[in-house]
Amino acid sequence: MNNKNHDSENTINHEIPTDKISADSFLKRIPVPKWLRSLRSKLILSFLIPIAFIILLGLASYQMASSGLAGKYKDTAMQVVGKTADYIGFGLKTVEKTSQEYMNDKNISTYFSYSNLDALSDMFQTISVIQNDFTVKSWVDNFIFDIYLIPEKGMAISSQAGLSLDAETYKKILENDIGSKLNGSHSDYIWSGCDEYLDEKLAADNSDYALRLIRKFKNHQCVLIIDVKADTIKDIIDDTQLDDTGILAFVSGDGKEISNNNTEGIAFSNQTFYQIALESKDAQGSDYVNINGKSYLFMFSKMEDTGAMICFLIPEATITGQANGIKNMTVLIVIIACLIAIFIGIFQPV
Repeated sequence: MNNKNHDSENTINHEIPTDKISADSFLKRIPVPKWLRSLRSKLILSFLIPIAFIILLGLASYQMASSGLAGKYKDTAMQVVGKTADYIGFGLKTVEKTSQEYMNDKNISTYFSYSNLDALSDMFQTISVIQNDFTVKSWVDNFIFDIYLIPEKGMAISSQAGLSLDAETYKKILENDIGSKLNGSHSDYIWSGCDEYLDEKLAADNSDYALRLIRKFKNHQCVLIIDVKADTIKDIIDDTQLDDTGILAFVSGDGKEISNNNTEGIAFSNQTFYQIALESKDAQGSDYVNINGKSYLFMFSKMEDTGAMICFLIPEATITGQANGIKNMTVLIVIIACLIAIFIGIFQPV
């Protein structure tokens, strides 16, 4: 009988894997706090394990939602920025075409002929016709604010009543930066955001116009100037359906800006990312940038042949704001679950 029990004992010991015995021995050597050995502690921990997975699920959901919303917002905003640039660009194109029409205008050609012949009576009559034409054009074309015709000889003509320029104005225009730009241009016209000399001579307020087209006649010593109405550009920008926390701006090639919601006074033309966009060959683009320690999404869309572009700056926090709802809900659920687990563990009879 004793031999039989001894054989059974040997058989049992033989069937238990030595690695399992070693693992159990190792685990028993690990110091475990006494309070963790209680049934109550084990019960609380058993609830906290699924809570940990809830946290992981919430983090994963937040990351996926944040990424998806950011991509969707970026695509939508880029379309709006592009359409705004297209609309303003179309208006500026009509201004350029208007200037081209005046290059071949019959009344203007007649005026040059009369001024050379000193035919004063006919010349003044022609001046009146041209001035009326300029005035009507500035009324009916929402993009045009004022039109000026400045010859080397004869009287300057403008949609602005009572304008009087001295005989040296044409010469001085060509001698300053405008003349250099005209001579260096591949076309016979340029776009300018501001020029102090012209503003002074034309008695123009820089805030009244967004952009100024300056065109030189090929067959006559004369320049044509058309000011683009700033209020029109401002209205287009204000009517754009983009988030109010963002800054949408029209920026000319020489740095003049018309923007909305710019409460922080951010000047695009002073930013490195704007200069990079200006010098790039891309017609549109976007990138995340940092301003004063705050992350923004910057977007731009250029207007062909004008040097101007539409720029948009939106805080990254606004883009991911909707996903924050998932994060907040996860945190709330985790807090409630933890409280329930602790409550059950403490008050549950053991």
